Amino acid sequence: MTSQVAVRIRVDNRDPLPGGMEMGTDVIDVTTIGGRTLPNLAWEFTDPAGHFHAWDRAGTTPTLDKNLVHHLCEAESHEVGDGDDEDPCACWSEVKYACSICGWEVEPATMTDHSPEVVPGLSWWSVEVRGLELERGAKVSVVITAGDETPKFFGVAVAIATDYHTEEDKLLTVTRLQGTGALGRKR
Repeated sequence: MTSQVAVRIRVDNRDPLPGGMEMGTDVIDVTTIGGRTLPNLAWEFTDPAGHFHAWDRAGTTPTLDKNLVHHLCEAESHEVGDGDDEDPCACWSEVKYACSICGWEVEPATMTDHSPEVVPGLSWWSVEVRGLELERGAKVSVVITAGDETPKFFGVAVAIATDYHTEEDKLLTVTRLQGTGALGRKR
């Protein structure tokens, strides 16, 4: 949930009017069902040749070579579309680690993290302008100031709604504008 910030708004170079601004970024849940596999940073191993291996704090293995091994189909016949959901000839890949010096195969320890993971999604912005009436769907230039009339933000918006209500026995018009793209920011 967001809240509006009081601002002054110029629409298509008209005189600035009072209003409110909201902006935010949607959040996308990308948590996997089985959790994320992460390096176990406590893991250490010394191979038979005496070479030390561990995850470093950045989650890499500087003393190991990382190789992607592809396994090809081993099935005798490869009939697809026989009604069976499983392809008898599924290929797969795996990551193998080996000592960069002696080639000893090493399996670095990992752990599973089941905590929720989110990434930023679509950013959005909107303004409500008091004292302005626009036709629904009108596309306009918007400049947002903080009272000193110096532009702080600017962008293109479309009128999505106009409300009318009375305040102190006066008819008040409030038009809601939704940003159609990025909101530019002045210094």
